[in-house]
Amino acid sequence: MKLHPNTLRHRLRRVRELVHLDLGDPDVRLAAWLELRHAVPADGSPRRPAPAPAPHGRPGPSW
Repeated sequence: MKLHPNTLRHRLRRVRELVHLDLGDPDVRLAAWLELRHAVPADGSPRRPAPAPAPHGRPGPSW
């Protein structure tokens, strides 16, 4: 798949606008890559998100 350089630049600008990340900062870029790598395994299989914490410190469901 080919991607025009201007399209890539535009998409990166949109990412910065939407998620407020400075992808010019190498530390921020690494953290974003690690988060994405954790969210999407290399084999492409979906990961089940961790359950959200229970409000007000009450125990949540135990499944």
